[in-house]
Amino acid sequence: MRKPLNRYIIGITLLTLFFILALAGNRVLYLNSIETQNQNYTAKTGDEIRIILHSYQNMTNIIYHEIINTPEIARLLYLSHRYPETADTHRRALKTHVSELYEFLLQYHYRQLHFHLPDTASFLRMHRPGTYGDILYDVRSTVRYVNEHHKPAIGFEEGRIVNGYRFVYPLSYQNKHAGSVEISVSMKAVIQIMEDLFQNTYGFIIKKETVLSKVFEQELDNYEQCGISPDYFIDKAISTSEICRILPETISNKPRKHQQIMELINREKDFTIYLNEKQLRGALSFVSVKNFEGCHVGYIFSLNDDPIYKHFRTDFNRSSLITILFFLLLAAAFSFL
Repeated sequence: MRKPLNRYIIGITLLTLFFILALAGNRVLYLNSIETQNQNYTAKTGDEIRIILHSYQNMTNIIYHEIINTPEIARLLYLSHRYPETADTHRRALKTHVSELYEFLLQYHYRQLHFHLPDTASFLRMHRPGTYGDILYDVRSTVRYVNEHHKPAIGFEEGRIVNGYRFVYPLSYQNKHAGSVEISVSMKAVIQIMEDLFQNTYGFIIKKETVLSKVFEQELDNYEQCGISPDYFIDKAISTSEICRILPETISNKPRKHQQIMELINREKDFTIYLNEKQLRGALSFVSVKNFEGCHVGYIFSLNDDPIYKHFRTDFNRSSLITILFFLLLAAAFSFL
């Protein structure tokens, strides 16, 4: 009698172990599917950003080479630097000369047309003509690079007033360096175009320390605290405050999920996390924004409510249920035998 009982206990134990392994394997497959899809969305969001920025770069190159890089514009900068007493006169002349171009740029979501002298002093900000003369050497690495190396510099950068993805080019007059010109596009424009083209929700957050170290104090009102992380600000001109507000509320009762998001953000790398909440559902992708020097300064993020995640969950529940039923049938048959 004891021998069949031992066999029964061993058999049930093995069957239970098989059942546990089957459920664990099913969950691993489910999590792998989620992770693979997350990686796809991270890559997809990065590709979307690169498409928009590459298009702007091509258009900006044409504007620089065909319209701005002329002896007339370079002469005004060169003479202003060499004869400072004439700077105000030349500044007014330059403003008049490029005003029509600036209005054209605004129509295509550009944010700034900014001229600098060879010593990196701001000469003319078309978006803020009354603010000039400040030296940008220590706060604008793109402007410093162009005026030191006389080569173009392209990349995201926070400025004294606003941030943007900047295209900075050298200007020369009679083979002498005359200064530089910057044409920049705002993240607001990038996000608006992405939303129109790709039919998703996008946002932008920027590191607080980047803003505080560069922006004029009187311009800090352009930013506000981001609810996703205390280390980041949002640009008020970009409608990202809604997700920044909803996300903390959504995960407030889920400390593990909140901690996971904070840890991923603090790594300053691209990532996607899947949210299955009533107020916020979908793949939330964060793509790192790096400045001209290659340092992380912020994130562009997107929310994709893809039904494929629901299919993953449905398949996982179905296969788990089948596994449980199969185990119960085997256990009943084994017990009977």
